[in-house]
Amino acid sequence: MSEALPHPPPPEQRVLLGKVVKARGLRGDLKFVSLSWDPQRVANLESVWLLTRDNEVLLVHPKRLVNEGANTFIRFQEVQDRTSAEAVVGSEIFIAEKDR
Repeated sequence: MSEALPHPPPPEQRVLLGKVVKARGLRGDLKFVSLSWDPQRVANLESVWLLTRDNEVLLVHPKRLVNEGANTFIRFQEVQDRTSAEAVVGSEIFIAEKDR
């Protein structure tokens, strides 16, 4: 029997961590702007939510985070190529307030 996916928190219970601003490369890397004092925080979480430009809410799992100077790049397990990465550009990255 499969485990049910968690439901996203309602808007008033979301904590915004950052925003995806650009796709990079062919493997699904995403440049994001962190709103947290520690961008590494996103990579240390088991999962986060994405709110896409189309108001779709997706549960994703951080796989890798790289800081290059002032830029931060993240890869999610579910975003595996350039096409998938471009589809989530503009998305907000958030967690539930209870997971702060």
